[in-house]
Amino acid sequence: MPESHLPVSSYLSVPVLACNGTIHGALIFGHEDVGVFTERSEGIVTAIAAQAAAAIDNAALFEASQREIADRQKAEAHQKLLIQELNHRVKNMLATVQSIARRTLRGRAEEAAMRSFQERLHALSHSHSLIMRQNWQAVDLKDLAHTALAPFLGEAKGEARARLDGPPVCLEPKVALALGMGFHELVANAARHGALRGDTGYIDLCWRTMEDGTLHISWTEKDGPPVEAFDASGFGSYLLRYGLAHELGGDVQMRADRSGVSWDIFVPEHGQLQ
Repeated sequence: MPESHLPVSSYLSVPVLACNGTIHGALIFGHEDVGVFTERSEGIVTAIAAQAAAAIDNAALFEASQREIADRQKAEAHQKLLIQELNHRVKNMLATVQSIARRTLRGRAEEAAMRSFQERLHALSHSHSLIMRQNWQAVDLKDLAHTALAPFLGEAKGEARARLDGPPVCLEPKVALALGMGFHELVANAARHGALRGDTGYIDLCWRTMEDGTLHISWTEKDGPPVEAFDASGFGSYLLRYGLAHELGGDVQMRADRSGVSWDIFVPEHGQLQ
């Protein structure tokens, strides 16, 4: 032994091995007496080394996971900022379209026509905002229907004039936008000509998934004023029967009699998300 070194006659060294085989270090023991360390000593120290290696590996994994979480949170915050900016730009664009339409149609269209145009833009904006809150991934059908029928659900003071019933269904953003506009037209038609025109009528909005995966949405107006005539040639009806069917890649059917108007909307399975 070098001068001033502790006397060592018995020596035991056990490596601390990481799970990938690299060496973190070693547990080293020395004693001045001969024959101090036995097989039992070696077994105990080996077990301690294994525990130490596991603790070091776990600490490294925890540190790595914390870094990954921090990076992910930073990326999500950046994504959220971009989505908010995009939403803001889309709303500005809709406001610009509204302003252009107002100036273009000034003196050439009735006030009611301009009001209908603005309401449709607002419906599009509300549906778009709902999709943006879901990060442009999927929109629940019930949330979409709730947005369109909120004034008639009785959540504020007053009797409910609309009822929603159906299982959770997630829709693709494109389908959600089209349905949002469709629900707006249905509400507008019901308020002008259908069940919501009187004080007693109400709307049943139900949906279910059929055996082939097609989503069937049923809009039924009940207990409203008698329907004397229904103009199926208006823009709203055209948008529902042809525009909505085209956007959904499905089918839209309408029935009208004195008891009320009913619509059946069929959304193919590919327009839904699991």
